[in-house]
Amino acid sequence: MDVVTQNLTINNLDVIARLRDACNVKNDAQLARFLNTTTSAVSTWKNAQNPPFKACFDVHMKTGASMEWLIKGVGEMDGSATNNADETEISQEAFISYYLNSVSVGVKMGVFPRSVLLEKETVSSLARMLYYDTLLAYQPDKAIDELHDFVE
Repeated sequence: MDVVTQNLTINNLDVIARLRDACNVKNDAQLARFLNTTTSAVSTWKNAQNPPFKACFDVHMKTGASMEWLIKGVGEMDGSATNNADETEISQEAFISYYLNSVSVGVKMGVFPRSVLLEKETVSSLARMLYYDTLLAYQPDKAIDELHDFVE
């Protein structure tokens, strides 16, 4: 399914092809194994109203591939041959910004109710929790350091 956001059409089939390229896999079954999900989940992404943002972020964290390249096909893959998440950095602020933008797009497309935007602080808190959850999965030492700094 094609998604139009800010005069940019995002084709989910193209996003999935870029995910496969970044993961150096040939088919949906291999992509599903790489992302520890099911082939039916990958199939669902093809016709979803939104690109598979979490899958893109997971691939970004695992391979270093650019989020912009994964989602929009813009720029270069940037470091996709690297499977070391420790070399990949994304700030909490950048992640929250991506997340808020995704929710905003979801509201515009009718996926989320407009009331979601009224609770920006709640959405930011959810983004922060997802950031730490993902960071903990891929970069546990960094997650612990950031959580420690947050608590102090």
